[in-house]
Amino acid sequence: MATASVAFKSRDDHRKQIELEEARKAGLAPAEVDED
Repeated sequence: MATASVAFKSRDDHRKQIELEEARKAGLAPAEVDED
């Protein structure tokens, strides 16, 4: 998984990231978009 290589500030940040990924996969959260 690509996110595994990212350094997280804390375990809580990591957990939030995992939950966000799961929400995206489930279609509950919008996909990440690049901001120009």
